[in-house]
Amino acid sequence: MVIGEKRGQYAYVNAVSPAGSQTCFRDRNGDVTNTSILTVLTSTERLGAGGVELYSWGQLRTDEGYVRIMAGHVGSQVTSVEINLRTKDGHSSRTARATVRDGYFGAWYPEGLDESSSNTTTLTVRLADGSAVNLSARELYEQPKLD
Repeated sequence: MVIGEKRGQYAYVNAVSPAGSQTCFRDRNGDVTNTSILTVLTSTERLGAGGVELYSWGQLRTDEGYVRIMAGHVGSQVTSVEINLRTKDGHSSRTARATVRDGYFGAWYPEGLDESSSNTTTLTVRLADGSAVNLSARELYEQPKLD
């Protein structure tokens, strides 16, 4: 399964197989960077309805600045994932919306220096029943949230 986003001259791809996942980013110059190696994912059964696994959360430097790459695996009832960026002082700076498809999500966004050093990025995960849960990206990257 492949999930991706293309905006202007930039492209992001997350290819998923039973053996794991590989993410790539292409900048406006056409340079392609792999941001992760193959990673064995948490099973769909273990994630359940509302679980979330963040298995890629890398940062890349381009000619224009920094870009953050995210990829994850979500439970069967997850309908959307929003990435909430904050500055060092904890103030919300903006929200990026991930592409969610077939139990996986992917997102990329330009990242300011103040946002990258804050370590306070959160994900808002929305479920089919209308409920939502906010999760720390740092904690989610260390261990998946199982339902």
